[in-house]
Amino acid sequence: MTPPDAPTSAAGPIAVVGAGGPTGRAVLGAFAEAGLASRALVHRADQEAEVLAAGASEAAVIELDDAATFPAALEGAAAIHFIPPVFKARESDQATALLAAAAAAGVERLVMHSVLHADTPGLRHHERKSRTEAIVRASDSNWTILRPAMYAQTMRFYWEKSPDGVVVVPYSLDTPFTPVDLRDVAAAGAIVHGSDGHAFATYELAGSEVLSTREMMAQLAAALGVEFELERGDLADLTLPRNWSEESRLDMAAMCHHYDEVGLAGNGRVLTMLLGRKPTRFSAAIAGGDDRPWA
Repeated sequence: MTPPDAPTSAAGPIAVVGAGGPTGRAVLGAFAEAGLASRALVHRADQEAEVLAAGASEAAVIELDDAATFPAALEGAAAIHFIPPVFKARESDQATALLAAAAAAGVERLVMHSVLHADTPGLRHHERKSRTEAIVRASDSNWTILRPAMYAQTMRFYWEKSPDGVVVVPYSLDTPFTPVDLRDVAAAGAIVHGSDGHAFATYELAGSEVLSTREMMAQLAAALGVEFELERGDLADLTLPRNWSEESRLDMAAMCHHYDEVGLAGNGRVLTMLLGRKPTRFSAAIAGGDDRPWA
C-alpha cells in the first residue's frame, strides 16, 4: 500500500466520479490550476466536451448503477475523487461497488465529497452520506472525506426559480448558515490530492461568516444589482427537477424542515487551514460566477 501520507502520484490521472455536475466541473478546474491531471467520469457522452473545457485531461463515460463500466474508467488512475449524486437512494451501494473496483484496479487513494454534519438524525440525505462515509472508512483505501457546508451559489437557485420579482425560500429566513464558496471547496480538494498529510482525515469545510437566508439574499441583490421581495414559502412553491423520484422529494422536504428549525452552521477554521487564507466571503462568492449546484 502507498504510504498514507503520500500525495497523489503524478503517474496517472485522478478519476473524478460525478464530474459532469457543477461540483465536478469546479473540481476539474481546481485540479487543472494545481497541475493535477484528471479523468472526468460522466454519466453521458454528450457531457465530455463540457468537462474537457472545464479542465479535465481526459473523459470517459461511467454508469454508477452498472459496475461493469468501472474497470475501464479506473484503469491507470492514480486516485479517485468521488462526488456522489445528490438525493439518490442507491448512493451507498454505488460507493461499495466503486471501492471494490478501485481495489481491483490497484487505486488506493480516494477522496469523497460528503456534507456538513453528515451524522444529523432525521436529515435523510445527510444520514445517507454518513452511511457512505462508513463504507469508505471501512475500506482498504487511503481515504479523505470532505464535508462542505451549503454552497454560497445555492442562493441563486431561489432567485432564478422565483418569478415576478418575488423570491420564495421553503424554510425560515432567519436560521443560521455558514455558506462556502464552491470554488473554495474545489481548491481544498486539489490541495488534499496534491499534498501530503491528509489520509484518514475528515474535513468540515464551511465559510467564516454566519448568515441568515435573509442576510444572504440581501447581499445577493446588492451583488447582482437587482431588486426582489423575499418570502418564506413551501417546498411546493419551488420547481424541482422533473426527473426527481419521490425519495428525492422526501429528502429535500426533510432538509427544509431541518433548515427551518436549525439551519446549517459550521466553522471556517479547517478550510482556512487548508487554503492558507480565510474562506471567500459570501458577497464575493455570489458575485463571482453563475455556478448552479442544483443542476
